[in-house]
Amino acid sequence: MIDKNKDNIPVELIDLLQESNHSFLVLLFSQDVVLSHAPGKKQTVVLSKFKASLDSLMTSLSATHPHYIRCIKPNSASKPVHFDPKYVMQQLTACGIAEAVEISKKAFPARMSYAEFLQNFSLLLNSDPTPAAKTRSEVIPNKENEEVYEPLELLYQRQIQLTPRRKSLAPRQKLRRRADIDVDGLFPGLSSADHTRRLCATILRIALSSEFMDCNTLQSQFGRTKVFFKQGQLEALFEMRNRVLSQHAFTIQCAWRKMQRRKMNRILLIQA
Repeated sequence: MIDKNKDNIPVELIDLLQESNHSFLVLLFSQDVVLSHAPGKKQTVVLSKFKASLDSLMTSLSATHPHYIRCIKPNSASKPVHFDPKYVMQQLTACGIAEAVEISKKAFPARMSYAEFLQNFSLLLNSDPTPAAKTRSEVIPNKENEEVYEPLELLYQRQIQLTPRRKSLAPRQKLRRRADIDVDGLFPGLSSADHTRRLCATILRIALSSEFMDCNTLQSQFGRTKVFFKQGQLEALFEMRNRVLSQHAFTIQCAWRKMQRRKMNRILLIQA
């Protein structure tokens, strides 16, 4: 024998009694009374609200781009202006950050689009006595240039093979138009993308020493839309760019001061 009958009343039966013409039955099975005396029904309502709230939260999180910040304690004593390198390194190692940095250093941690690369470092072409603005006969016999351009040719052919071909309405006209391309009279038949890759390779050869250059891995640095940099390459490029800009700024300053000096000399000559 149980004290209370906890069997659930069918929902259809409750709906039927609520529609009864007898006022006492309608009062017994009103909506508020049913919810207050039906713990199972109440739990279902609360669970539904929780599920709806959770779905709304997941929708908001999916629409955002969160950035996770990991806090590192500078010291174990929580003292200001005190940095404990060993304690910090232990935290970085435990979090896996140190290992991730080592893996990133062995690959290509930095990348840049071809347009951005040329905009930042095209001025380095004029810093070498053998810039890329030479004729084809002057560039091709150069063994060093062949070592740079040959991997790019192999890379381009590999990209053509990996890229699915699209049907063209006028293939003959497209091929003829591409064959007629001549970039500055340098490499007839090159497309704009090929020419851009060669310019980037020339800039890397000019700016970076053998310490940062490896012809065996050079072809891996050039993607379809971006150029990739190994550890230290991008820093070396910006360092050389700053030196070239400083030289140009110094030249402009000298010209300006020379003009100002001549102007002052003319004024003094007139006054004399």
